[in-house]
Amino acid sequence: MGLRDAKAVGPLKALVENDQAREVQLAATSALVDCGAKGLDALAALMKRPDGVYSAAALGKAGDKRAFKPLMALLKHKDYTTRRVAVEALGQLKDPRAFETVMTLSDSGSGSGLGSAIRNAMYVLVKEVPISQLEKTLGGKSPSGREWAAMELRRRKWVPASNAQKAQFLAALGKLDELAALGSEALAPLLLGLKEQHWRRRRYAIEGLVKLGDKRAVGPLVQALKDPSHYVREHAARALGKLKDPRAVKPLIQRLTDRDSDVVAAAAEALGAIGDKQAVEPLIGTLRHDDRDGREGAATALGVLRDKRAIGPLVRMLDDDSNGPRLAAADALTAFGSEGAKALLAALRDPSSRIRKSAAHALEQMKWQPKSFAEKVQLLAGAGKWKEVVAMGPAAIDPLRKMLDEDSGGLAIEPLQALGEIRHPRAVDVLLAQVTNGPRIARRFLAAALGKSGDARAAGPLGKMLTTATDTYEQRDICRALVQLRQPGCAQLAQALVADDEGPLLTIADLGSFMRSGCFLLQVDYAQ
Repeated sequence: MGLRDAKAVGPLKALVENDQAREVQLAATSALVDCGAKGLDALAALMKRPDGVYSAAALGKAGDKRAFKPLMALLKHKDYTTRRVAVEALGQLKDPRAFETVMTLSDSGSGSGLGSAIRNAMYVLVKEVPISQLEKTLGGKSPSGREWAAMELRRRKWVPASNAQKAQFLAALGKLDELAALGSEALAPLLLGLKEQHWRRRRYAIEGLVKLGDKRAVGPLVQALKDPSHYVREHAARALGKLKDPRAVKPLIQRLTDRDSDVVAAAAEALGAIGDKQAVEPLIGTLRHDDRDGREGAATALGVLRDKRAIGPLVRMLDDDSNGPRLAAADALTAFGSEGAKALLAALRDPSSRIRKSAAHALEQMKWQPKSFAEKVQLLAGAGKWKEVVAMGPAAIDPLRKMLDEDSGGLAIEPLQALGEIRHPRAVDVLLAQVTNGPRIARRFLAAALGKSGDARAAGPLGKMLTTATDTYEQRDICRALVQLRQPGCAQLAQALVADDEGPLLTIADLGSFMRSGCFLLQVDYAQ
C-alpha cells in the first residue's frame, strides 16, 4: 500500500492523532494531501482538534478553502510557532479575505517575530486583492497596509482618481519630492504618518512635512518633540527650525534640557534659525551642557542670534575641553563683526593657550587685519606661528616683552624662545630682565633662550642662575647655554661653577657625562 493510496488515509489519520512529534505531524499531514479528496477530508476533520494546526496548514497549502476559518483563528494562538505556521498557510491558501488580518499583525505588535512569514504571505495575498479594496487600504490607518497597497497598485499601473488619492499613493511609496509638489493635498497623509508605530516612519513623515513647508504642521511637530524616540524628537526640532514659526520657540527651549544631546543640539540650532531673542539666556545656559554636542549647538545658535549678551560666555567657551565647541564658539564670535573682533583680540592675551589659538582662528576666519605690530604679534602667537613672529625681527620685541609682563603663571615659554631666536641686543635685554624678575618655572627655557642669543652679556647671569639651580635638568640646560654662547671663558666658567667648594651642584664627572651623551652642542676642554 503506497502513501498515495486512499487506503493509507486511515493509518495516516491515526498517526496524526496519536503522535505529536512535529516531524511526524508534518510528514503525515503532507502525505494526507497526496491521498486526494479523502485525504483532504481527513485533514478537514483533524484540523478541528486542539492540536490541529499542522492539519489546517496542510489543508491551506493544498488550496482547500475549508482551512480558512481555522487558520484565521490560529492567528490568535498564544504559541509563536502555531501563529507562524498559520500565517504561512494563509499565504499559500491565497484567499484575499486574509489580507486585512495578516496586514494588521505587524501594525498591532502581535506579529512580533513573524516578520518574514508575514512579508511572504502579504506578497502573495496582495496580488489577490481587488483594486477597490486596495484603494480603500491606501487611505486607511494601517501603515504596512498603505505601503503594500501602493506597491501593488503601482505594479498594476493604477492611475489615481484625484490629487488626494495621489498624495496617499506617493506618501506610501516615500516619494517625498513628488508629494511636496502636490501642495496642501500632501498634508493629511504626512500628518497621518506622524502617528505610525515605527519611529522610522514617523521620522520619514517629518522629512516630508519639511519639504512641504506648510505652517499647519507646526502644532503636530511640536507634539513630536515629546516623541519616545530621540531620533524623532531630533528631526522634529530641526523641522521646526526650518519652518521658523515663533510658536515653536518655547517648546524648543524646553528641549534644551532633553536627555539626548543630539536633541539638545537640534533644538538649539532651531532656536537660532527662528531668531527669537527670548532664546538667548537659555542658550547661554546650554553652553555649560554636559555633552559637547549640546554646547556646540548652543554656540552655533548664539552666533546666528548675535545678541551682545552672548559675547562674554562665548569667549569663555574658547577654553572648552572639546574641539567642536571651541571652534563653534570662535565661529559664532565672528558673526558679531567689530564687537566680536574686539573680544577675540582681548582673548589673544588670555593665559589659556586654547583660548588664544581659538581666538586667532576666528580672527583669521574674519580676515581681520592687525592695526599695529603688537596686534600682528598677538595674532601670530595665538595661531602658534612663532617662526613668523621671529621673522618680524626687532619689531616683535616690545609685543613679546608685554606678553612676558602679562604672564602670571610662568607659562609664556614661546615668547622666551622667540626672543632668543631674534638674536637682537634689545631682545637680550628683555631676557636678562627675566633672570631676576621672571618666574622660576620658566628658568630652563630662559637659559635656552639666552644660549641661542649668543650674547656675551648672558654669561654672568647664567652663572648666577647655575649657582641657585637645584634641579638637575635646569643645571644641564644652563650649562648647555653657557657652552652655546661660544664666548671665551664660558666653558671654564661652567667647570668652575660645578666644582664650587661650598657645595657643588654638578661634579666634573656629571658634566663630562652630559657632554658624552650629546647634551652639549660644543666639545669643552675640561683640562684647562
